[in-house]
Amino acid sequence: MPDIINKKTNKEIRTKFSIMFIRAKNAFLIFYLVLVSLPIMCTNIIVPNEEILKKPFPLPYERIDVGKDDLRKFIEMAINNNKQPIIIFGANWCPDCRILSAALDLNTIKNYMNKNYEVLYIDIGRYDINMSTMEYFNIMPQQGIPRVVILNKDKEVLNLKNTGEWTTARSRTKQEIFNYFQEYKE
Repeated sequence: MPDIINKKTNKEIRTKFSIMFIRAKNAFLIFYLVLVSLPIMCTNIIVPNEEILKKPFPLPYERIDVGKDDLRKFIEMAINNNKQPIIIFGANWCPDCRILSAALDLNTIKNYMNKNYEVLYIDIGRYDINMSTMEYFNIMPQQGIPRVVILNKDKEVLNLKNTGEWTTARSRTKQEIFNYFQEYKE
């Protein structure tokens, strides 16, 4: 066979192989997206775009000293109401604390939270109140606020490794915030 025919045949074979490879790769990617991503996306409730954070943001923290006995009573009350306890340490001067609170006040999130959780906001002032209550959960105040502690109904902290997840709440979407709480629901 002349060289020109061999080169043309080799080029056609390479082209057909490239097309088959691209199709196989695309089929795999579609399979992966459907198999892995879809179940993850479908399990979370979506916050409608119409729901936006209302300004001024809430001031949920009251300068009240919360002792360990108060904390235990809150946890017991939540569990007796068949809900998971959530404790949020923060302060009204903290923009991330207020943004997190505003997100939790959106109707979709609020309804979900009221159905599944009892939330207690604990004011830490200017790091001059309720510090021992924060240390009760082995949280060091130097790590910032807000600090979210989610317990299960056996009184075990579920998110101990990432209680500081929301110290940057202002850079998060309302859906990211909502997904976090959905992830820890029992």
